[in-house]
Amino acid sequence: MSVLLEPLIAVGVPAGAAGLAGILLWLLRRHRPVGAPAPIGWEGATLALGIAGGVILLRGWSGFPPTNVNDWPAFIAILAAMVALCTGLPWRVFAPLALVAVAISAPLILSVARRTWGLSEAALWLPALGIPWLILILLSRATAERLPAAILPAWAAAVTVSSIIMLQASSASLAMVLGGPAAAAGALAVLRLVCGDSLRPASAAVALALTAPLWWLLAHTLTDNVPVLALVPLAVAPLAAWLAWPLRARPWPAAIVAALAAGGIAALSLVWVRVPPPVAW
Repeated sequence: MSVLLEPLIAVGVPAGAAGLAGILLWLLRRHRPVGAPAPIGWEGATLALGIAGGVILLRGWSGFPPTNVNDWPAFIAILAAMVALCTGLPWRVFAPLALVAVAISAPLILSVARRTWGLSEAALWLPALGIPWLILILLSRATAERLPAAILPAWAAAVTVSSIIMLQASSASLAMVLGGPAAAAGALAVLRLVCGDSLRPASAAVALALTAPLWWLLAHTLTDNVPVLALVPLAVAPLAAWLAWPLRARPWPAAIVAALAAGGIAALSLVWVRVPPPVAW
């Protein structure tokens, strides 16, 4: 595959899927009353399936179950699409579904690290990484419901910065695939600002919270350049949307503040990321 075609697929497929879905949903919903319920999270499902499609086109069909840990994110993104479809359900139903998704995903993505773990280490580290991941998913939905104009710009900025950070850490493939969620979040963020309440960002935020940490965890387990502490600002950054609370009645200023704050918080990861020295020829 062409070197130029790979990033185009990684970024273009998720962004195109999210953008096309957003336009179609706007056309379908524009005449519905403001505040009409949207129980099915099509925005998030399309975004997650776009991410899965991009990864499969890049890496090819690996079969199921995949033998390479780098192929698991495509299948977990499909799982994320299912969870995103259920975003409109009550919390008592949605929270257990998110818990099951994390319980399935974390051991698969951490399969490389688990090869050297003992039972006690697995019992410690899987909850230590899985519980914050679950909290991020739940908080992303809650933030999107309260600050719909700010959450997707915050996610777009956080994932964009994380892509740059992975490139600095010599994880070019991870940086490339993170460009897909970043572009998809950006496309939906702009459409939400233009189209208004006809687009519901909660399911998209849930899909991003379930998929972006996959590559953050992979970056930690597959390279020594991204320690656990570097993951903390990345996970906190999307919740910087709450800093736009005073501007919640003004969508564009809220979106800009949320994006700047999230990008700045995510960039704090550079303090811990190790930049490898250049290769001498």
